[in-house]
Amino acid sequence: MSKRNMRTKFGVILVIIMVMASGLNAFAGTTYVDFGFNLPGFNASKYTAAQTKVTMGATGEISNYSTGASANVDARMVNQDDSAGNWTRNLNKNATYYKLEGSTTHKANDIIRAQFSSDITTTVGVDIAGKFRSN
Repeated sequence: MSKRNMRTKFGVILVIIMVMASGLNAFAGTTYVDFGFNLPGFNASKYTAAQTKVTMGATGEISNYSTGASANVDARMVNQDDSAGNWTRNLNKNATYYKLEGSTTHKANDIIRAQFSSDITTTVGVDIAGKFRSN
């Protein structure tokens, strides 16, 4: 085998290893991604894993939403530049599906996460879980 072929194969293998080792967590926005965490009180925020937006301005979705508390939680979509859509207010244990309003600042191929925020009057952490997709 020539040195050139060996270098080419080595380069391809190196790229594959780097991609696999990078732990890329950006999924296509049409795929639901599971989330679950404790959201601290006093207006704290936490985010889901990142997704790649498919359609500019499309409405996102939260499904299978659950919480172990009666506290209300707010959610919205945020891109890699911290440009955010409007808050969807008062997610609670009485519903399992919510829409997150799309934003024209969220373009196709943007990296999008769902941001969750507790109310300022919530004094304890709230366990929340569900699935998110940005579309």
